Amino acid sequence: MLGPTDPVNESLQQSAGSSSHFGFPDSDDESFHSAKEDTDDTFIYEKSEAESIPEPQLAASSSATSPNISTSNNDRKDPWSIPPITEIKTRKAYSGPSEEAELSQIEAELELTEEELATLKGRSLDEKESGNVHFKKQEYEEAIGRYQNALDICPLRFKSERAVFHSNIAACHFLKQEWEKTVSSCTKAIELNPVYLQALRRRASANDKIGRASALTSALEDYKKVLLLDPSNKEASKAINTLPKRIELRMEEEKEEMMGKLKELGNQFLGMFGMSTDNFQMKQDEKGGYSLNIQK
Repeated sequence: MLGPTDPVNESLQQSAGSSSHFGFPDSDDESFHSAKEDTDDTFIYEKSEAESIPEPQLAASSSATSPNISTSNNDRKDPWSIPPITEIKTRKAYSGPSEEAELSQIEAELELTEEELATLKGRSLDEKESGNVHFKKQEYEEAIGRYQNALDICPLRFKSERAVFHSNIAACHFLKQEWEKTVSSCTKAIELNPVYLQALRRRASANDKIGRASALTSALEDYKKVLLLDPSNKEASKAINTLPKRIELRMEEEKEEMMGKLKELGNQFLGMFGMSTDNFQMKQDEKGGYSLNIQK
């Protein structure tokens, strides 16, 4: 478990301290303050703390609180490892277009020196900094473009940095009230860092805004993970208590909506024969079965 003096742990705790930045403040000053807080750069990259703590250590030390993180050296692959060139070529032969592009990028990175990789990483961080400038000015489309540039430049092996870029893109989509895009970007960040507290919270909040039963169910699962990582998180505690009832009600509403659409479709078809669904009545018998009666 991350110790109380661990700088990354302190940053995660600070980021979980308030859920106000997920909302939309009334005043321009508050909106700027929220936008400023919403970038993950302030607690991930201050004094280059991310580079000083390898991701495998973070994943292993967080496994005590996260059921999805294995502590076994046999079960857990090193996130920093790169597949051998022979494995890459074999996988490329059986992969789809998107996976093939990723494998080609990995193959290209194998030809780079450590100095060249570090240079690319530095350029990607410069793009991120430019994105942060736009973000603080509430120029979210421009910020997204810069963060995407950072992803295009940053080598795939730097998973922690790439997770931050995806999460910052999600922050932009969230403030633009683009909930589906927020969920998508957060998911990419979480795939790279399963214990990314900020991304988990933001994805849960976006799914809550989407409001479908399936989205609310996903939000509940994310809030459970948040509470495992941060037991003092009030936002997650409240959501875990209120979401089950909301999910139940929303499922009933969606069921009624579906039945209404089916009835409408049925009436369109039966109308060609001068009938409607009102001509049919379901009747339950003594054994619990149903029979269909046609009424003229």
